[in-house]
Amino acid sequence: MLWNKLVQNYNRINKREFMLILLLFAILIFIESMNLLTTIGDAMIGAILYMLSIFTAYRFGYLGIFVSVSLNLAGIIKLFLVYQDRLKVHYLFTITYMISTIIASIIIGHFIEKNILFKQLLIDKSNTDHLTQLNNFSSFKSNFTNEIELSKIKNTKLGLMILDIDNFKQINDQYGHHIGDSVLKKIADNIADSTRENDKAFRYGGDEFAIIINESTKEICKNIYDRIQKQTPLTILDDGRELNFDISLSAGYAEYPSNGKDETDLFKSADSALYKIKNKYKNDIEYA
Repeated sequence: MLWNKLVQNYNRINKREFMLILLLFAILIFIESMNLLTTIGDAMIGAILYMLSIFTAYRFGYLGIFVSVSLNLAGIIKLFLVYQDRLKVHYLFTITYMISTIIASIIIGHFIEKNILFKQLLIDKSNTDHLTQLNNFSSFKSNFTNEIELSKIKNTKLGLMILDIDNFKQINDQYGHHIGDSVLKKIADNIADSTRENDKAFRYGGDEFAIIINESTKEICKNIYDRIQKQTPLTILDDGRELNFDISLSAGYAEYPSNGKDETDLFKSADSALYKIKNKYKNDIEYA
């Protein structure tokens, strides 16, 4: 668990800045180990190391705590091993200083991690549809723009599939909105289960969903659509009774860059394809 947190921290941080901090630690420790400084010089190096340890915990969270605790523990062990027979007040003060650095680093680093986690929870909540737990409309716009920019950089294709539940209004009218909401939840779960790890699914609005498909082809899109369709016969429990629905979905698919050079054109292409299939016979996918 600790290792996973350290890896997550390392993937999140500015690695160049982290390496620079480690280099600065190494230089300061090397200077201190040369025993060429006066007592005042040693005190200055110790104070700089203290501030650097606190800053590292503040800047890098759990990873900073790990670095700070490891270096200060190593310093304490070194003092005991080298000076165990002649520990003076100066060295005892240094050990106390290092212990206080460890405690301060743990407190500050832990607080920073909790703060980051809280901010991330707020971001996730603002980007999540409360009913289906898929990404919501506002996050779709920002994600769509970012994914197209990434596809331009990587020179890869990007697919957009827009799905619409056929005759959904009839379900709401006949059984009520609470059953309609249950159907939306089930469909959303099916979509989440049917997409790949690097794809992103959204509730676009009402009974419409969107899937951003990375490194896409028509075959990949069709496979995702078929997996969703296979799970659409639904059973909803309502006050002890089973309601069975044979749901179908219509879908429109467009691909960057062949069907649009930016997010506006690509969305229009996918939406037009959906409109075509809805006006033909539904329950199928149309390619732009």
